[in-house]
Amino acid sequence: MRGHYTPPAFIALIVLVVSPNYANSFSSSSRPDRASSGHHTSTFSLKSPNKRTIQIGTYSPRKSSRLYVKINPSLKRTSSLTSLRNIPLEDALEIELLEMEAELDLSKPRDAQQPQEQPQQITRTNAASIIAGTAIGGGFLALPSVTSPLGYGPAALGLILAWTFLLLSSTAFIEAAGLVADVRDMENGNGVGALSSGPDIALAEEGATSVATVIRYAFGKKAALVGGSLFIAQMLAVVTAQVVKGAELFSDCLGIPYLAGCLVPTALAGVFAFGSKPEVVERTNTALTLMMVGGFVALIIGTIATGNVGKAAGALFSRADYGQLLPRSGRAWALPVFINMLCFGQSMPLLVERMVQGSPVSGDTGEGDDSDGVGNKARAPSLFRARSATLLGAAVPLVLTVTWAAISTALVKPSVSNPLAYLLSRGPAIAIPVGLLATGAIGTTLLGSFLAMGHFASDIVCMKLGYCSLLWIKICNACTVAIPSILACVGPSLYLPLLAFSGAYPTTILHGLSPALAAIVLRRRARKAGIKDGAQGTTPQIVPGGDATLVALAGAAIGLIGASTWLALRHFVHG
Repeated sequence: MRGHYTPPAFIALIVLVVSPNYANSFSSSSRPDRASSGHHTSTFSLKSPNKRTIQIGTYSPRKSSRLYVKINPSLKRTSSLTSLRNIPLEDALEIELLEMEAELDLSKPRDAQQPQEQPQQITRTNAASIIAGTAIGGGFLALPSVTSPLGYGPAALGLILAWTFLLLSSTAFIEAAGLVADVRDMENGNGVGALSSGPDIALAEEGATSVATVIRYAFGKKAALVGGSLFIAQMLAVVTAQVVKGAELFSDCLGIPYLAGCLVPTALAGVFAFGSKPEVVERTNTALTLMMVGGFVALIIGTIATGNVGKAAGALFSRADYGQLLPRSGRAWALPVFINMLCFGQSMPLLVERMVQGSPVSGDTGEGDDSDGVGNKARAPSLFRARSATLLGAAVPLVLTVTWAAISTALVKPSVSNPLAYLLSRGPAIAIPVGLLATGAIGTTLLGSFLAMGHFASDIVCMKLGYCSLLWIKICNACTVAIPSILACVGPSLYLPLLAFSGAYPTTILHGLSPALAAIVLRRRARKAGIKDGAQGTTPQIVPGGDATLVALAGAAIGLIGASTWLALRHFVHG
């Protein structure tokens, strides 16, 4: 919903839920909007079979890229609007997750933000930058708290294990998305529907493949609903954790009461995110990203300039507690925190859409006949290009975290209770870069997450009510900011448990377990339909090791979830 002249999803749904005769006569007109200079107000209408024109409603952009819609009050009593209210929640979730995943990355290349009739391919470098930008965020601030007790060797090993798990799982998602594309081709082109586990997803954007879409094709609509709920839980946990860390830093460094640090800065960030023009928000997000990266580079330079290199080299391997990589009670388990920290699965749908589903087909050459499947030959090399771009982009956060772990392990003693505050209390050569790193990391996470969650909440409410108003949109935006702020008031002790929860459950299930199982299920369904692996025009196996690797990934994810659940139950019972 970034374009000013693209109607929101639920306006398009009105056309889908009324009769086909109405849908075929959908029209719109626009006029200058006096309340918003440079914008237009558009009117949507349907022409009924008896030639009577029915005005659906109007929409116009205001200060942000959100589109505010006012439904014709006379339609609130019609059967078409009743149907709109009865749209299954899983359908609404799938539509909104597609847009939510795009909203999370405000700093992706400009051409990826523009609406296109067909997705255009992006370069491997741009795709890698999207992957790297998604992984680098507020979770980086948790690293000193986790690595200081571990020691550098165990921390580096844990980061590499988490990174390998996420990299292979993302490759499984690319393969599963390719198999979903095969399903769509067969259903739409050859009339073969044997591979689909449910009805055609007519409400989803054509060509877009979100995590919910893959889950839905593999396991059905109810599983996609669970996946959508996990996505919201993941975002809520991460945002609340960043509010907690920000409030803690305000309290330690500026003497502001912790509760005020939870409420005031978060409210100001929410007002800015929802009240500013999208161009301003995007530029601010880009500036915060550069601040975070610049702070990290300055931290390395500062460590060298202050003569800490010799001390760091000696301290790196002076302690090592590999046992803390195993699930133990008493503190947050390190592996789920590492998984949440390095996760880039939110960007994989965009990567697949722009590198795989944007592949040139034979129709681009003017032949116009793709019935033999030759046009899909481009899909196989595009899948492998997407895999290599993922490897390239994922290497960036791995290098950064391993380096950050080395610096924090060398400079912070295990006895320090708040490593980040300790680093901020050092000399300017260390404190200023860490401050820039913390500000950029928390800021980028809050801005993108607030927009995505507010967007999601308001559109779901509008879909279920059957109409939308500025009041409801403001209420949803306010709740998006208020809920994590209130949860954060529980105390600073929430920080690591929230990140561990996000890594152990939503992140592992959505971006670890689901892609592996979906690839297994869709591949076996294809084999039962008589389609050989990598046959002409179909998706080849791109996960190294094939089914064995997929089974191992699923087993690792289930083990991680089980161990985390055991730790939680043990903590609940024994306190």
